[in-house]
Amino acid sequence: RLVVSAPLSWIAASNYDLVIVAQDGGTPPLSDSTMVVVHVLRVYNYPPVFSQASYVATVQENLPIGIDVVQVVAFEPIVENFVNYSIVSGSNGAFAIDQLSGLIQTNATLIRKLTPSYNMTVMAVDNYANQS
Repeated sequence: RLVVSAPLSWIAASNYDLVIVAQDGGTPPLSDSTMVVVHVLRVYNYPPVFSQASYVATVQENLPIGIDVVQVVAFEPIVENFVNYSIVSGSNGAFAIDQLSGLIQTNATLIRKLTPSYNMTVMAVDNYANQS
């Protein structure tokens, strides 16, 4: 049984290399050792925070696909990690987001008469697990 004497912090060390030695009470004493690696998992306490509560953009209709509309920005408040972005709802395929930069672009020709406005929900996810 391995017991820690204090809480482990992923920020302080992401893993510990331990050598465990077992020794008997004989004469002469016999012993053996093995290495144990303890990986400290990051507890996801602090989700990414957007730099603004909401973003508003205006774009003309009938523009080509791939026109920049707005860039959303989120950050992880404790440790700077990569953040992945995705459009959760409201785009109806008319917009696409770059998952790494948060740049939203047109993904279809916009026709005001059909859809005068869009109200999208964008999600930012801490991407620590996918870092190498």
